[in-house]
Amino acid sequence: GLVGAFFVVELVYGLISGSLALLSDAGHMAADVVTLGAALVATRIATRPDRTGRRSYGSYRAEVFASLLAVVLMLLVAVYVVAEAIGRIGAPAEVSSGPMLVVGAIGLAVNLVALFLLRQGAGESLNVKGAYLEVVADTVGSVGVIVAGWLVAATGQTYWDTVIALAIGVFVAVRAVSLGRQVFAVLGQHVPAGIDAAAVAQDLASIEGVRDVHDLHLWTLTSGMNVAT
Repeated sequence: GLVGAFFVVELVYGLISGSLALLSDAGHMAADVVTLGAALVATRIATRPDRTGRRSYGSYRAEVFASLLAVVLMLLVAVYVVAEAIGRIGAPAEVSSGPMLVVGAIGLAVNLVALFLLRQGAGESLNVKGAYLEVVADTVGSVGVIVAGWLVAATGQTYWDTVIALAIGVFVAVRAVSLGRQVFAVLGQHVPAGIDAAAVAQDLASIEGVRDVHDLHLWTLTSGMNVAT
């Protein structure tokens, strides 16, 4: 609710002020609304009991797919912002620093509240971590908007707006790639981090009565839930 309401405010003032930094941050906010909504829906789906008897692992993977959606949205926003920033290089632009400073400050406050609400869950769920990182990127975006507004006001040079927007886009892309690697490790059914498959096989083989251990598979179903067959 906080992020959705502020997205509307930032989009309107971004269009009024002509600030690419504000518009790029509004793009992050739009992605936040979708990501947070998807994370909430995925969490509800993952906790539903299976009444069909056909989903032997339940619906936990919904959380991982929501994380993947967060990665895709973050990358799309980053590509758009970088492309727009490059397109503005050398082109004259009218940017109003006043709305940038005011809206950037409000956005920073909204994002800090969202970070506080998501912080604990981010360490327990890849799904919530995706939403958390999206808000982290937006927090950096809000700081960038404030810095860009201050630089434009102090120097009178509007190119600072473009420079900051470009930096925000690169930062978001780096965070998206980092989360993406974790998501694909889960979807690719890699051995969970911190687990030695050979050691697990050896421990099983050492149990009295076990003749052989073969076709051992270890993977992560969803955050904090590892599976072995």
